[in-house]
Amino acid sequence: MLVFIILIISIAKGLLIRHKASNKYLYPVQGSSLIYMRLTSDTPTAIDVILEPSKDGLVFFKDSTNTGKSFDIANSGTTLILYSFHGGKNQQFYATLKGYNEFNIINNNLCLEHDSSSSNLLLKSCNNSENQIFEFVDPSKILDVQYPKESANTASRFLNDSSNSHYNFSSKWSPSHSKTHSSSHVIHHHHHHGPTSHSGVDSY
Repeated sequence: MLVFIILIISIAKGLLIRHKASNKYLYPVQGSSLIYMRLTSDTPTAIDVILEPSKDGLVFFKDSTNTGKSFDIANSGTTLILYSFHGGKNQQFYATLKGYNEFNIINNNLCLEHDSSSSNLLLKSCNNSENQIFEFVDPSKILDVQYPKESANTASRFLNDSSNSHYNFSSKWSPSHSKTHSSSHVIHHHHHHGPTSHSGVDSY
């Protein structure tokens, strides 16, 4: 059965990514040689991202203030960092819907999760835990997931079928604002209010 899933997303300010288990947001931290993605409850420091389509439903997560920087998997293929964009496989991700505005972020068939011992976000075997669930948010509105012409039960069965739950994100998303970074170890992003636009996404 064909199920259409429409995501209506406010994109004028970019998207924040919230870790469900901790209710904290991804933010960049400058290490000795790499910029690590960690978690913060301070939303002004959270990273704004745009999702740029790659191929086969894969996407790049780019810093909306500097699209030359992208999410990247480093350190023997486990650790999430922010790195210069090159388009390689370690920068291509799936965002797989697990529930209402709840996603796994996947690279190389492994799911991102928060590692409390290192404070980093690492790739681990997918296990359906809340530690591997992320939500896409803008500073004023959580993205709206709708299931038109289908019952909730049908949609739930569809979402539990991993062969159907990858997303092809719209290529129309682009940043329309600028923000500044601080020179401290925490890289600050300042969110500005402005007009919103919407993009629809279909999944089959």
